[in-house]
Order: sequence, then structure tokens, then C-alpha cells
Amino acid sequence: MSHYQDSSRGTSINDDEESQRLMEKHDEPVEIHNRGSPVVTCKRVYMVLLHGIVLVLIAVLCIDIDPKKISNQRPTRGASWSPVREHIEYELNAGHATDHHKHSQYSGWPSPEQDEAWDDLMRPVYFNATREELEKAGESFENIAELEGGGYPASLGVYHELHCLRQLRFWLWKDRYYGDLTEEQDDYFHGHLDHCIETLRLTIMCNGNPAVYSFYWDDPTADHPATQSNAENVCAKWESIENWAYERRISTDPEIVRPPMDEMMH
Repeated sequence: MSHYQDSSRGTSINDDEESQRLMEKHDEPVEIHNRGSPVVTCKRVYMVLLHGIVLVLIAVLCIDIDPKKISNQRPTRGASWSPVREHIEYELNAGHATDHHKHSQYSGWPSPEQDEAWDDLMRPVYFNATREELEKAGESFENIAELEGGGYPASLGVYHELHCLRQLRFWLWKDRYYGDLTEEQDDYFHGHLDHCIETLRLTIMCNGNPAVYSFYWDDPTADHPATQSNAENVCAKWESIENWAYERRISTDPEIVRPPMDEMMH
């Protein structure tokens, strides 16, 4: 899901070619007006334009630009179409979870407030996709699930990954969320969570976080140094994705049309 892009540069002429062209023009005779004033020649117009372009480039390079205000984007050439892609904004973010004793509203010991925060985070997990949107995204329509009333249930990849993360968190605190599990349920969750680990592995390696982490001694009696990082990464503004998802969301338990079994097994 969005698209970081490096600043593009215009096509430039090879230095040797440019020098040769300038030298060729210097070899041309200079036409002088009878009254002593220079005549406007192609060479003079060219030199004025060249100096003007150089001055403009210098001015642009000298402008003090706040990098945090730049809408950094990732390259999207070749990536599959997504209805949210054009709505995603990007920003520099210096957030790092290096302090094991500092928790966000989504981490730490479970609480009703934490459960509510996760519920709000996951509420727009599904949206109603049109046939045109799924066709543009390259989805297959063989045995595809449909919504009662029209459209197709769909989800963004980021919500699939957050779902997996939440399931792993449930398992971490399974005494609170699952209680006593049967052997069959235990086998199911092991298979599901193994799938979740693979999902997150693919996503983590796909994004390849380049932030630099270093290590320092926060406790002189500790056996190992602690992790630290002051790196800033280009990150999607979560609000730009979440706002779109909430605008398109449907129930987390939507009414889905199930076709006859013989139609699904062709």
C-alpha cells in the first residue's frame, strides 16, 4: 500500500559536448554594429539564457526547505493498483520502540482501555469494493465472495497485518482472551499464528526498514547493552489511510452471499 520518490532531475547535456558547443560558438566571428554597440546574436541570447538557468538552479538549491514538510513518496511503478494509494500521505517519523518499559495504548498489560484502542484500530478492517476496483487491482473472480445487497468484501493489506499482530497479542495473553482451549482449538491457533508470523515476515522484509540502530549501556550492571536509535524514516501518515478506511468501512461481520456448493467446486 503508497510510494517514496527521489527528486527527479532534468535531462542534461554531456559536459564534453557542452564544452565543445561553447567552444564552437566562441570561434564564430563577433558581429559589431557600426556605432560600436553589439548586435543581438544567437550566441548572446544563448549565453544570457544559460546564465539565467544557472542562477535559477542556484536559487532553488539555496532555498531552506524543511524536510518534514516534504510529502515523501515511494516509487509505485509496477505495483498493483489500490483505491487508497492516491490518498496516502507520507512524513518523516522518528518513533522507535526501543524502551521495553515504555508502552503505547496498544502495548503493555491488557486493560479495557487497551482493548478499546485495538477495537477502534481494527474497526474499518473491511470495505465494500466494486467490481471495477477489484478488476483494476487484478483480483480473480473465481468463487469470489459477494456481499448481500451488492459489492464485494475487501480489505487492505495493512489491516490483514494488524489483524495478525493482534492475534499474536491475544496468544501472548491467552489466559485472558482464550481461557481453556480444547486440543482442536489449540491446533487451530498454532496453524493460524504460524500463518501470521509468515505474513509479518514477508511485510517486514518487503519494507526493509533502513533505520540505523546502535547500542548503549543504560545500566552499568547489565549483561547486555540496550538499543537506541535517532533515525527518521519516511512513513505513511496513518490518518491518511485510516480516514479512507473509515469512509469505506462496512460491518466487521458482514452479510456474505454463499453460492451453492456445486457452483464453487467446478
